[in-house]
Amino acid sequence: MFDSIVAKEGKRPILIIFIIFLFLFIIDCDFLAFLSFVALLFSIFIYRFKYIDITAHEKDKIYTPVSGRISSIDSDGFKKSITIDVGLCDLHILRSLEDAEVKITQKRGINLPLGTYKAKKLNEQILIEYDKISMELLSSLCNPSIRIEEKTSFKKGEKIGMFFHGKVIVHLDKDMQVKVKLGEKLISGKSVIATF
Repeated sequence: MFDSIVAKEGKRPILIIFIIFLFLFIIDCDFLAFLSFVALLFSIFIYRFKYIDITAHEKDKIYTPVSGRISSIDSDGFKKSITIDVGLCDLHILRSLEDAEVKITQKRGINLPLGTYKAKKLNEQILIEYDKISMELLSSLCNPSIRIEEKTSFKKGEKIGMFFHGKVIVHLDKDMQVKVKLGEKLISGKSVIATF
């Protein structure tokens, strides 16, 4: 039951906060117990998991890898890029773009607010490359660490990790048709962002 509500990455932090809450409740520290209870509810909300039937995904469509809001759509003649802003209230499950083998390049870093020039150079980043498309993850202030499954191939829509706060930039081939608009709210694994 708990597995269908909370992602496996959230079990440990939620358990730790629950133990702290019980301890504070038992020793009658009402205010701190209340704060830890609020933290417990927030953790369950942050690590919530929503099942998606990946067998229903169509081959000629690219589904959004993460929930968030479109902040930019760019084209340079060779590639198209869709930038998705991921906030703390969005669903944080990161999903695969295609059925394919992937190449994952990770650059460890710190978590500065994304609006600064230093953040683009110093923040943690991951590049996930498929055959014709790629996905770039740029962490922000409230992202403890970008967590990616240790596999080399994924199915379209399969959960590949957790991403809490920052930007996800999806780089598409120039021939693909973009199906989203600026400012549009996306749902991980359900919203179509492009077609072949």
